[in-house]
Amino acid sequence: MKKLGVLICAITLVLLLCSCDLSDVVSGGLIGELGKPDPADPFAKQPYYLMYTSNGDGTCYVSEIILDPNNSAEVEIPKQSPGGEKVVGVRVELAPLYMNDYFPQVITKASMESWLADLEAHDIGGFDLVKFTSHYFLLSASNPSDNALYAACPLAQYEDVYVFVGSTENEYEHASNFFLTTVPTILKEHSDFDAEVLELCKKHLTDEQTESMLKLMGCRNVCSLGGIHLHEDIQYFSVMQYKNNTKPVSVRVYADMTQEQWAQVDCAQTNLHVSCTDGDILP
Repeated sequence: MKKLGVLICAITLVLLLCSCDLSDVVSGGLIGELGKPDPADPFAKQPYYLMYTSNGDGTCYVSEIILDPNNSAEVEIPKQSPGGEKVVGVRVELAPLYMNDYFPQVITKASMESWLADLEAHDIGGFDLVKFTSHYFLLSASNPSDNALYAACPLAQYEDVYVFVGSTENEYEHASNFFLTTVPTILKEHSDFDAEVLELCKKHLTDEQTESMLKLMGCRNVCSLGGIHLHEDIQYFSVMQYKNNTKPVSVRVYADMTQEQWAQVDCAQTNLHVSCTDGDILP
């Protein structure tokens, strides 16, 4: 009986050790890897978050790179997606250097009202507050519509939220610069707004719906990107301008392949600095 008890304890210990190892290596779900310290933080382990699109044949490509605006990222393209498909390409849209999207794209109604009250109390001059807030659209949980914005923002089924819709590029820059230079001094940081929204996502949404929210909220500014590291199985590659996917964005590429192998990759961009194993290809 004593031996049986020892055996059971040993088996239990092995299972516990195995579960600990798996938490570090298994991928999947809302934020990618299991075992992260904060499941509401997509950047808890690395300063970027990848999303994938399946080709339907056991292969896929990276279709979204969401970047942490507070940290520079060296993005490593994996050989396999969390779903187990072979990653053979990269087709993403990022914002160019001059386009600043570090300020919140989604704000809860309660936070927006508190924020506006603080702005009015501080009597900040030099900025048209009415014009700025007109760039945000209120999605009401009590009165949803067929608006495409509701489809892109599934959280609006449960909570009243404001979504930044913007207009012209100049007005977008004006609004974002105002937020960055003014709001953090009197209210909360961008990360606080995002954390609040992500907590609500965790409360109400499925993993797939939360990824839709990350797409809507996500920072794609190439300023937060140190480079993209590619493995030798990549067959096609493109980085186009966010919301203008006919214009290429320049990024630094590190390819685990020779220049001859890179020449076989389907990549029409000539504005890339590509570091291969046998030398660099300059734009």
